[in-house]
Amino acid sequence: WKTYTNAQIGFSIQYPSNWQEEDLPDVVDGQRHHIVLKGPEGGVELKWGTGFGGACPEGYQPIAVAKGTLPACHTQKEDGTELWSLAGSTVGNTTFAGEVYTDDATAESRAVVLQVVSTLSFPIRVSLVKLEARLDCHTKMPPNTPCTRRAGVCAFSGSLRGWKLVPAKWRFLVPPTRG
Repeated sequence: WKTYTNAQIGFSIQYPSNWQEEDLPDVVDGQRHHIVLKGPEGGVELKWGTGFGGACPEGYQPIAVAKGTLPACHTQKEDGTELWSLAGSTVGNTTFAGEVYTDDATAESRAVVLQVVSTLSFPIRVSLVKLEARLDCHTKMPPNTPCTRRAGVCAFSGSLRGWKLVPAKWRFLVPPTRG
């Protein structure tokens, strides 16, 4: 498998070695960017920038990515091909959206495109200026982390290198694994 990494907003995704990667030209005066990963089974199109949105008449359902899920609008066409439109999600100061689709109605194609999107990863980037994580005061904190009590919660800012914020309500820290 190959890996596509975007340093601009910090995401990566893996895809089969027989798939092709294509950077499409920026649109909306350079405000939207677009990468296409395409293979015989289907493809994954990822978009980031501004101005994404839309409605899903059937309601959104979660689609698995490397660390959790993203909301997706799923449709199946008359020919059996499938499309998952990833709802616009905010990553830092950027909106992220995309599409995952099959080129035929086989279970194998469905499995491959869903496996590709399941590798989509957004590492948590910590900015001393932009991020102030608020944690319960009983939460295990990284060593030597300055912590002040505000309105019943501990607030801190600093490096969390190696530590992971657990997405469930963003309230818990998990220490780095030692191996």
